[in-house]
Amino acid sequence: MNTGGLWNTFVTIGYASAFLKVLTATVPSAVSEISKALTKGDLYAAYRDMGSIDFSKHVLSQDQRQLLVIQDEVSGWAVLGNPVRVIETLMRNRILPSWLRKMRDVLRLFEEITSVRPSIKWRTSNPSGVNDAK
Repeated sequence: MNTGGLWNTFVTIGYASAFLKVLTATVPSAVSEISKALTKGDLYAAYRDMGSIDFSKHVLSQDQRQLLVIQDEVSGWAVLGNPVRVIETLMRNRILPSWLRKMRDVLRLFEEITSVRPSIKWRTSNPSGVNDAK
């Protein structure tokens, strides 16, 4: 770790459709087998007959452009059980992906139009120095 290694705590966050898309692209036979088993109502058979899949090796590492890695040395364990917590963690770590920047602009516009302050507090008023993870 002292030489720049990455310790993967294997916390993944995303839409089910995004996971299904990456699984279909990387391990299509597994997705097909599970789909057939669900249709037949026998999911156990798919897992029994399917070979082992290493999610990190066979799925995530195949296209790193789909991933965002956050270095987090100071917060300890964080439960990211809802979108607000995810956004607060990104902001605290000064990471501002393009989708979050767009969302922030929408919330500012909402506040201007309605005079209602959104529940998310933006800790970064100037995005200078913020990593733009795409």
